[in-house]
Amino acid sequence: MSFIRLKNNLSDAINTGASSAVDYSLANYSQIVLNPFETYLQYSDVVGGADFDGNYTVHVCKCDGTELLDITEKVAILEMIVSGVTQFAFEIAPIQTVFYIPVILKFKHGISDLTLYSNRFTINTDINTTRIDYLDYSRPVNFYQSIRLNMYFDREDAESEITEYTQINGSKVSGRAIVTNLQHFIFEYLDGFTFRNINNMLVTPIVYFNGLRVTNKQILQSDKRASDSNWWEQEIEVPINYNDTFSDTFQIFAIFEAIELIPSGLYTAQIPVYQNRTFSNIFALPFGSNGSQNKTFNNKFSDVFGA
Repeated sequence: MSFIRLKNNLSDAINTGASSAVDYSLANYSQIVLNPFETYLQYSDVVGGADFDGNYTVHVCKCDGTELLDITEKVAILEMIVSGVTQFAFEIAPIQTVFYIPVILKFKHGISDLTLYSNRFTINTDINTTRIDYLDYSRPVNFYQSIRLNMYFDREDAESEITEYTQINGSKVSGRAIVTNLQHFIFEYLDGFTFRNINNMLVTPIVYFNGLRVTNKQILQSDKRASDSNWWEQEIEVPINYNDTFSDTFQIFAIFEAIELIPSGLYTAQIPVYQNRTFSNIFALPFGSNGSQNKTFNNKFSDVFGA
């Protein structure tokens, strides 16, 4: 399951399985967050698959499907075959726009009616959130998935394991203490959809909270919903290895590497000579290029932020 999962129609996309007893005037959809200045990656996991063949548009939309912002050039996808159907990983470069309402993503095929919608999430710069990067080896392509959740770091804690034995004279002696560093996080508005995804994420082989390695697997237990809302408060405690850190980088988007310069050699002409460049990468240059050189790409993506 992906924190940003895609469905073939809007009504299924925004339905995240809340109780029928929920009073939607009390509902909260702030659980999943994208910081507009970070990069994120998720998998499509579309029932029946979805084949865009590289021809698609992506928009940030209101929850009724109204388009707010075209982010096509800031979304790269890599298609793959999973269980006999086409799925894809998608990477979102910095959107650089804040939205103050819950939004969804809409993926549209360029030459057919194929349209995919995501569940609700928010795009903001709230500092009381936690970035999570995690790796699931069961995926056909092992990208780090990434997301930000509306839970905040609360406090440090620790636990120790100490062996003890009794000497022949009856004295009790303690062995070496093994200390485990813990961090507590608080989720003020956790809903069922995010709860299920957190549990799936926590049992993947590699997990980082705010760039620090979580060292064991666990399953959370839910609590009673607050009144007739779709959420409850949840505390999460994880063991942390402060020496194992992670920094996110582009995975599908990649910075171009020049493999050939034409013409080559030194130039003595009085007017500027602009080199053509050929690149080996099939994806767009995330942050443009330097200089005023002409660029030749062997792909169909444009620069994400201009050249």
